[in-house]
Amino acid sequence: MQNIFIIEAVSTGRFYAKEIAWRGYHPVVIYPYLENVTGVYKQYRIGGSDYARKFTDDIIFMESDSSEAYQALLEKFQPVAVVAGSELGVIAADYLARKAGLPGNDPATAECRRNKFAMVEALQKAGVPAIRSAKLNSVDECLQLAAEWNTWPVVIKPLSGAGTKGVHFCSSMDELRAKAEEVFKDSDLFGYGNAQILMQEFAKGTEFIVNTVSCGGRHAITDVWRYRKIAVGDKGNAYDYAKLVTQPDADERAVMDYALQVLDALGFEYGPSHTEIMLTERGPLLIETGARPMGAVHDTEALQEALGHFIIDVSLDTYIDPASAATFAAKPYSPAKTIMTKVFISQESAELKEIPLFTLLKYLPTVRKGDFDYVKSTMRVEVTVDLATTPGELQLCGSEEQVMHDYKVLRAFEQQAFDLIFAKKVHYFTAPQVTVSLADGGEWLQLALSKLQSAGRI
Repeated sequence: MQNIFIIEAVSTGRFYAKEIAWRGYHPVVIYPYLENVTGVYKQYRIGGSDYARKFTDDIIFMESDSSEAYQALLEKFQPVAVVAGSELGVIAADYLARKAGLPGNDPATAECRRNKFAMVEALQKAGVPAIRSAKLNSVDECLQLAAEWNTWPVVIKPLSGAGTKGVHFCSSMDELRAKAEEVFKDSDLFGYGNAQILMQEFAKGTEFIVNTVSCGGRHAITDVWRYRKIAVGDKGNAYDYAKLVTQPDADERAVMDYALQVLDALGFEYGPSHTEIMLTERGPLLIETGARPMGAVHDTEALQEALGHFIIDVSLDTYIDPASAATFAAKPYSPAKTIMTKVFISQESAELKEIPLFTLLKYLPTVRKGDFDYVKSTMRVEVTVDLATTPGELQLCGSEEQVMHDYKVLRAFEQQAFDLIFAKKVHYFTAPQVTVSLADGGEWLQLALSKLQSAGRI
């Protein structure tokens, strides 16, 4: 049986194991050596490897990152393809594919697909608009440059991190000093120390995600997402939702066209990409891109229903089935349904007694899959200021009207009756046996509140 390497099978990348096995190949999962893996990222790896074990016994945690160790794997398994399952696998996947003479991106340009400052430099060299950015070595350098720029807020982040760890929006010199000191003393998500910081101007506008696959340098858009954020006092902007763009307007088309320019500038040839773009008054500007599938927990059946594909299957085609990849690239972007990821927002930190949300969800017909692992295991919510502090997220799928209706119901509870979805006390009432009909969720909300009232709890 022919082997396919998955480098760092975590998050969405773990689904490669199933797709590879389903196609009659043998997945070999490789986790690169990490000297100081963080507790959070260790859990990602545990989840990814546990899932992969359903489809393969060959799961390898590297004990060194030497070229000799990787060469031994190539000789033993002789793979027919190498894919990166997450951010950490990008550079190793490029290297192994080139060593084996397989389709992949050029290792010589791998840094600009991992290092956020190198991304900006590559865009500038190609004449693609980019956010003003600088790579800095100390807190004093951060403060000095901020004084020269004299524009607030500024954004600081690790050069090659992932997720939201170490990303801070600073609105004053004092805040910049405190946060920069924090980042320099800390490590990124993977456990690497932050020897340098990326500082950027704050790009104000609407955030988009453009996911693509590339085959032989030809790019095809798989899905586009528009984000909505909500200000949380002076603490930041919390994600409210990400909604699939189904019928792109002129602005969204401009974002999609810009994303393809970014991929050319960064040397994407094969495989998936996940590109974050801010649509500003200046036009689209890159936040960052990754040479791997979009993370987070997605309902694969809902994606198939709305898009007609899943990112993992069309990504794998670019490596082992170029004819299918070309057929996909020739299709117009036209999702059949809307998908929304509703990200929950907590206004306070609290210990929980129960999570009534799970009972109430059955009354919302578009609800599909959710991720509430942290809040279920800790029975605690934190003040939500970013993705790392959300109580959880939920996917909705259906028509535009249906999805927006169910979103407004959830948002009404979140704003007006948070204790009825994440409860600090036990509620002795059953969920209202009604079908929600008001667009803002008002009928359902009022019935639930009346239950509490009659029980003497409010």
